[in-house]
Amino acid sequence: MVKIHGIAYLIIGVLVTASSYYIDKQKLIVFFYIGLIMIGIGIAKLVVKSISGSANKTKRPVQQGSQVCCQFCGSKINYAGNYCHFCGGRIR
Repeated sequence: MVKIHGIAYLIIGVLVTASSYYIDKQKLIVFFYIGLIMIGIGIAKLVVKSISGSANKTKRPVQQGSQVCCQFCGSKINYAGNYCHFCGGRIR
């Protein structure tokens, strides 16, 4: 399943909210509130990503010769790979 970026939720939410407000707020009140919900989801996703992104930058792979220990599961993997073959964690 494809992950949708928070900016996409934010832009679509603003467009849906603004268009339903300016066209006819009384008839399109459901779409107005759906747009507001999408704006909230977009802001929440951006906040969570910025918090988790700063935490992930501190982790570095531990290099042991030509192999690297995964910082997520601790298994030894080839240093040439970008992802852990056991847990799928990003190495670089």
